[in-house]
Amino acid sequence: MGADKIFYSSPDESQIIRESDVISVIQRHVGLKVLRGNMTQRSTYEDAPYLADATIASRWFRVSFESPEGPRQSMVLVVLVPSGLHVATYEPPLLVRFNQALRHQIKDTAEGVMREYIEALEEVALAGWLHCKDAPHSDASTASHFRQAYFRVGFFLPDSNTDKELQKQLQRTDEE
Repeated sequence: MGADKIFYSSPDESQIIRESDVISVIQRHVGLKVLRGNMTQRSTYEDAPYLADATIASRWFRVSFESPEGPRQSMVLVVLVPSGLHVATYEPPLLVRFNQALRHQIKDTAEGVMREYIEALEEVALAGWLHCKDAPHSDASTASHFRQAYFRVGFFLPDSNTDKELQKQLQRTDEE
């Protein structure tokens, strides 16, 4: 983090909160390990809707979180209120996609209900893809959002040969 900048200093300097104090609050709130965090001098994000009347200080942080895909950036708004430091809001780190090797590794280590849940999600994704693929162009935004989410979890856009395989997989799961 380099220099440990001051987040807040009371008028008599009896209370000083530094960047490093804030990082632990961010990590606890978001649930991902913080690799780097820097206070920003300015932000394009609007913070007024997130501030309470009792807010003593607030600052946006540009944070790098550790993820299975490597570091991911996010913006986090931290506020100081009389009860302490809190994360007012944050932009969830964008996970680009889970590659096939990572998906298989997670699925192979999952047990019981978790494995069943992962398999059920895969079936829903396959069914959703087939539905959105055939959706009329008037519903293009929904299909576009689905394609982005579908790609993010590691499925590539199926070609015509793969579509037949997906339909066979869906039929097999329906029969079971």
